[in-house]
Parts: sequence; structure tokens; C-alpha cells
Amino acid sequence: MKTLLTALKIASALSGQPDIDTLATQQIAQDSSKIEIIQDAPKLKLNLETGASNIFAQPIQYQRITLGNDNFELKYDFNKQGKDIGRLKVNLPSHTGLALYKQGEWDGQDKFFLEGWKSIPGETNFLIDAGLGYGKTTEPQYFAIGKATNKNIFLELGIFETGKNLTDFHNSIYAGAGYDFGNAYLGGGRHHDQLVGVTGIKGFEDFGNLTYGLYNTKTDNWSFKSQTAINNANQGFFSKDLLDFVVEYFAVPSFFPTHFTPQMTKGDLTLKFQGAGNPTQTELEAMIGVDNEILP
Repeated sequence: MKTLLTALKIASALSGQPDIDTLATQQIAQDSSKIEIIQDAPKLKLNLETGASNIFAQPIQYQRITLGNDNFELKYDFNKQGKDIGRLKVNLPSHTGLALYKQGEWDGQDKFFLEGWKSIPGETNFLIDAGLGYGKTTEPQYFAIGKATNKNIFLELGIFETGKNLTDFHNSIYAGAGYDFGNAYLGGGRHHDQLVGVTGIKGFEDFGNLTYGLYNTKTDNWSFKSQTAINNANQGFFSKDLLDFVVEYFAVPSFFPTHFTPQMTKGDLTLKFQGAGNPTQTELEAMIGVDNEILP
């Protein structure tokens, strides 16, 4: 989940997705049920994921199918609320790779993106990622991303633009940064008019916290989510890698959404707070979970 995270990325600006700038879309993504089937030979994995909601007319929001191994991956999202997304990714020698994306409904209006990346491992890991997109009814689109990470620092800068605007980078720069202080983490970023803030408490066996907030400077819409585990905290969840990913996910959004569920925190006592609002309306929600043995 390190260098390939950025390989998933084509910003929502390219995909035609709106910013997270309405109260409805500010709500935290619905949790998904997940079924995983592992094929023994030859290390080929098939993953099926279904997203559900409480909308009676359309309870199934998306169906994701992933098939692949260490050398290639084929992924496809059938989306009820948006355009379908597909990707064929191939890992090449010398820490390089290629990916082909398709976005659309097979109706002649599809967009295609070709992406290539090169990672340079070391004490500080570097990633260079670039590509272009084309559609019959859209301008050619280009993107370039650079990322650097080490045990303390996370930095990422991306530029996404159409061909006719290559000399005008207004609102086309995406950026994210984070720093690990040991037991605390602080990060932030910018995506169009949206500002992102991320904090974390980590490295403690019996406590962990991850909190992020989003604020749109144009609409004044905001949202936040905070997840806390007390006793037996999941060290993989409360980690620099995951916190880096949260900054990256909101600063340079991915084609394929990721869902953060309370169960991922794993603590014996889990707390989850979230909210969203604008200058005229506020919605807040709190959840608590307890994991305790009641039978010998």
C-alpha cells in the first residue's frame, strides 16, 4: 500500500466527479461488505466487494471485482450513482509499471487514461507518476505526480489539466504533506477549493486515534470524522502508512474509493464521531462499540 497508492490516482477533476462541496456528498462514505476468495494457484486472487446503503430503491451502490497477482491486476467498479471505472495494471521490472483506465458506460462517451510510474526505493522513497487521458467528446487531459516518503515525512504534489489550459494552472494543483512525530501525526492538503486536515495518535498498545476534517473555502461546507480505539488498538490502522494514505486520498482522490469502518480500529472499546454542515445546517453523529468476551 505504498508506491502503488499513487498509481491508483486520477483526480476527480479528470473523472468529472464534483468536489466534496455539498452537504450530501460531505457525508462519510457508506461502509461496505466484503467477500474475499483466495485462489491457491498460481497466487491468483479474486476479490468481490459490494457497497450497500439504506436507499430502498437502490440498496446496492456499487459492485467491485478485482482479479490479479503480483504481476498484474484487473479491477472494475460497477457504479449505480456514477460512471463505471475499470483498470488494467501491470508491474514491470526495475520498480516501474503501466496502467490503462476506462471510465464510462460503454456508450461512446468513455474516457481512457494511460499511466506510467517509476519508484526509487531508499532511505527516502520517491515516486514519479504521469499520464494522459483521451475521450471522443473531451479535451486531452494530462497529469503528473511526485511523491517522497521516509520514516517521518510524507510529501506529494500533483498537477492535472486539460490540453487547452496547460499554460494556466489555476485550480489544477493538488498537494498533501504529513509529518510523524513518533506518537503523534499531523498532515494536511489541498484539492481544488477543499482543504484537508489529518491528525493521529499512534504507537500505543491501548489507545489510538485518527481524525480528519474537510473544509470547502468556496461553499463553507465542512465535515469531519474521528475514530478512537481503547485497549488492544489496531497498530496497522493507527500507523504512519495509513495516516499518509488518508492525506493522499483526500488531497489527490482515487478512482476507487476506500471505506474506513469502526471495526478496523479493533479496540475493545471503539468510539466514532462524525459530522457535516454548512453555514445553515449541521449534522453530528456518535457511535460506540464494545468487544468483550461474555462466554468462557
